[in-house]
Amino acid sequence: MSLIACIQDQGPYYQRLVKDLENEVRINNELNAIKRQYDELARLLDMKQNQVIALEKQSKKEYEDVRKLRHLSFKSAAATLSGKKKELKAKEEAGYQLAFENEQRAKRELENLQIQLNDITAREKGLEKQKMQYNESRAQFNALLEQIFESDDPSFPLETELKAEIRNYYEQRHLAKRDQKRFLDAEDQLMKASTSIKKAMQLLSSAVNYEHFDIFATSLLDQDQMTYVEAAKKKIWDIQRLLNAVRTFLPEIPYPQTLDVVTNNPLLHVQLSWNYVDIAWKAKASQCLGQLAAVQQNVQNSTNWVIQYKNYAQGAINRLETAIEASKASLEAARRRTIESVLAGHPDDLGSFETRNNPPPPVYEAPPSFSPQGQPSDHGPLPSIPSNLSLPSNQASPIMPPSALAGPTSQTPQPTGAEFHSANTNNPFLHPPSSQPTSSSNANNPFNSK
Repeated sequence: MSLIACIQDQGPYYQRLVKDLENEVRINNELNAIKRQYDELARLLDMKQNQVIALEKQSKKEYEDVRKLRHLSFKSAAATLSGKKKELKAKEEAGYQLAFENEQRAKRELENLQIQLNDITAREKGLEKQKMQYNESRAQFNALLEQIFESDDPSFPLETELKAEIRNYYEQRHLAKRDQKRFLDAEDQLMKASTSIKKAMQLLSSAVNYEHFDIFATSLLDQDQMTYVEAAKKKIWDIQRLLNAVRTFLPEIPYPQTLDVVTNNPLLHVQLSWNYVDIAWKAKASQCLGQLAAVQQNVQNSTNWVIQYKNYAQGAINRLETAIEASKASLEAARRRTIESVLAGHPDDLGSFETRNNPPPPVYEAPPSFSPQGQPSDHGPLPSIPSNLSLPSNQASPIMPPSALAGPTSQTPQPTGAEFHSANTNNPFLHPPSSQPTSSSNANNPFNSK
């Protein structure tokens, strides 16, 4: 059955549903207004209840003062002796009368507010019931539109373009949400690695700059120095575990090979014991300090890159939500124009509807797999960690097998990575300067070249 024949066949059902939905917007607006009124009345009711409680306490206090004057009490005796009992009694009774009237007035106001709230609640329930009926009609209406336009018709290109646009937005949103989680995981591990690097540097600094308190102490190594060095070595392996996790979560991160604190690290091969001490341990520890400082800068650069992309992904998700709703509204409007034109007997007028020659630019683009030449590449295996170290167990380890992660997408144009520069271009541990970045068609991509 052709699209026009299907529209003519479902015409009466379509018109009935359209009539049922005529007041849908008005009901939704009234319901939203009722909910705002309910919230305001509930707030006033709560305030009035607190006021009534305070006035009840004040009335009880005034009543107690009057009762003490009327009966035998120290206050009554003192007023009698001073000759002012009658005057004081009148004053206390007037105070009690005023407090009692204020209490009763507040209670009446509280009752009125409760009546208004009950009325609002009843109206809200009625509107909610009507909204449920409209929701059923809306679901039937949407199902009817999907049934009528189930198959693409080349005579109506705008329908095909809008459906493809919505599918594309959904795919981009799925990709952005997936990547946002990866960015969050990578950021968490980078933050932990940065903190651990600082702790390792403190341990090594304490070992290198250690001052012996015993004048007879050996010049090679002290027990405390040995403890500092061994603790720093374990901390370095734990840092690499965190960096391996980052490279597993986010293989697209620029220059992942620079997130490495164990390769060519001279300190990790230093043997320290009471039977043997490497006399060059201090020089190797100082060299390790320089390497840790360089990797700390790399970690900071990587963190900045991850945070930028994380914020970019979150903004893209918000924009995609808006774009999806707008495209859905445009698709429904186009479908209704098509149906109404066919039912009015003017199907030829549909050719005058605008079509889009070019699809909209992408809202979100996933990060590329980065290389110094700006081209995707394989960065090689992760640095291995000895299994006999007392590091967190595999269950607590954030490292995931590569098969558990989806690889970088290649279906859409990719943005370039952020450029990293170092003041010291001769430092072999810092990120090398990136290549000239490429441009992206996405105006919202924060990594476009300027």
